[in-house]
Amino acid sequence: MPMFIKQADLFSGVSSHFLKAMMELATKKSYDAGQTLFNRGDPANHFYILVTGSIELTTTSNEKEFYTGNQTGESFGWSSLIERDIYTASARCREPTVVLKLDKNALLQIIDDDPASGIIFYKYLAKTLCRRLLKSYEILADCNDGKSHRTV
Repeated sequence: MPMFIKQADLFSGVSSHFLKAMMELATKKSYDAGQTLFNRGDPANHFYILVTGSIELTTTSNEKEFYTGNQTGESFGWSSLIERDIYTASARCREPTVVLKLDKNALLQIIDDDPASGIIFYKYLAKTLCRRLLKSYEILADCNDGKSHRTV
């Protein structure tokens, strides 16, 4: 597990103290295919990093998938780190999956204790969220299929 954290983009450039604290905090968890990690509306108490497997994220009651995470090092459960009390999506395993699970409050304390590394961490997290937002725009554009759209 420690080597994996060192190699994840999310921790690229952070201090050795920050990295050590993250390694001590992370708990390796295994889940079966079909198992739910959290549901939309659940208290956002943990942040997750994918080690192996595949995670499907959904936001609606019909459980239509809007994102699949299957790359080692991908993160999810980020609602816990941006002062949201609840998860904005549900996460379910598409296959046997291993994740690193980090407690929200302990993670936020590590970030507060090393603000320079915290900025680097949040910078990489923002890049991740930006990629997902752009992917969502592409999906919406494909669904729209050239039809008129509303401006919000």
